[in-house]
Amino acid sequence: MQPTTSQSLCVRSRKVWIVGLIASAILPFFGIKFGPLLKLKQEVDSVVDTVEDVAEVIEKVAEEVQIVDKEIAEHLPAGGKLKVVATFIENVAETTDKDARLAEDVIDKVIPNKYPFLSLSA
Repeated sequence: MQPTTSQSLCVRSRKVWIVGLIASAILPFFGIKFGPLLKLKQEVDSVVDTVEDVAEVIEKVAEEVQIVDKEIAEHLPAGGKLKVVATFIENVAETTDKDARLAEDVIDKVIPNKYPFLSLSA
């Protein structure tokens, strides 16, 4: 004998009620355990964002220093001490620019690949 429609609905609603009861008893424990991890993730995201911002600023400043220094170096006499210093500053700015770009690339490539749970897109 097959159960009637009202009996099958009653059995289903009991199953749903039991699952809901179990879930409501278990889920708060997950929230307590994941809470510190979520806070850590937020802090790491904040630090990574700050490092990216600093790297971008350093890159922009180094580019501007290169431009200004190049213009100044063009107007200095060849072989003079000021020309040597200007060329040195231009080389340092160029190296700093490359290093800042490298730091940004490392952040953009390594963090998502090595630590996917720290995905930067929130």
